[in-house]
Amino acid sequence: MRRKQEPLGLTQTILLALLVAFAGTTFYFALNYLALREQGVSKGSATVNISGSIPALPQDFPESLDQTVALGKDIFMNTKDHPLSKAYVGNALSCTSCHLNGGTDPKGLTLVGTATAFPAYSAREKAVITLQNRIGDCFMRSLNGTLPPLGGPVLVALEAYIASLSQGMPLHMNPKSPTGLNALKPLSVDWTRADAQRGKSLYQAKCAVCHGAEGQGQVGPPLWGPKSYNAGAGMANWKNLAAFVHGAMPLGNPNCSPDAARDIAAYVDSQPRPTFRLQEHLPPSGELGVYTSKVLDEVKEVQPMRP
Repeated sequence: MRRKQEPLGLTQTILLALLVAFAGTTFYFALNYLALREQGVSKGSATVNISGSIPALPQDFPESLDQTVALGKDIFMNTKDHPLSKAYVGNALSCTSCHLNGGTDPKGLTLVGTATAFPAYSAREKAVITLQNRIGDCFMRSLNGTLPPLGGPVLVALEAYIASLSQGMPLHMNPKSPTGLNALKPLSVDWTRADAQRGKSLYQAKCAVCHGAEGQGQVGPPLWGPKSYNAGAGMANWKNLAAFVHGAMPLGNPNCSPDAARDIAAYVDSQPRPTFRLQEHLPPSGELGVYTSKVLDEVKEVQPMRP
């Protein structure tokens, strides 16, 4: 005769419910994990790839600081043609097109001391940014290209080189602007009297021999048109350009008066150039960053404490 089943007690009922819940949760996360392994999961603006594929530095990237600084200088001087950086450049300019003599010319947008200002607040981004962020902005704006991967070889090398120009200088983080202590100062001129037509005549007399009659570039870089900086670049602000022209142009013999520099800048920055749309200069979210290490298989275990 079959024994009559007795009803479950309270403790048994609770344990059974917990067991069912645990089994259901485990089943859910197992399915979710399998799905993530197939397609990755978006987390914020970056992509977490559960398969373990990590965007990493190339194996031939220098291991010493000196070598990385040297690589950064090479990229700085030859940005549009360098094998590592040319894919991220969308015009005919290099970093040294604006930052003269490798960023060391005191009147040519010098970068000496710039690294001491970072991290710095950027009113344009409404956020605190790093030196790599600022260099990346130049790729998107002045070079009319694409943001290289943060932490990747291009930005790491350029950051190392630019930081080397501030070696031994005291840190002076900037709470107002991502510019260093040696940034160009605005000209003291009457901006309301700017005359682009007068600037055109001055341009033809002083600038065209290097930059071309139509700004297309010859010995010097192009100043407008599809091969020059876009409308989001710092030089597209004609007051910034005027200060640069006054301090550094013509190259090797700067002799433009403040008023002449103002008029030339008014003319140059009134010419056609590419429109800047930020979204068009950003890479896909999965290509925004690189893990800055060439050692991706590191394993460490707990070691016994020794006296």
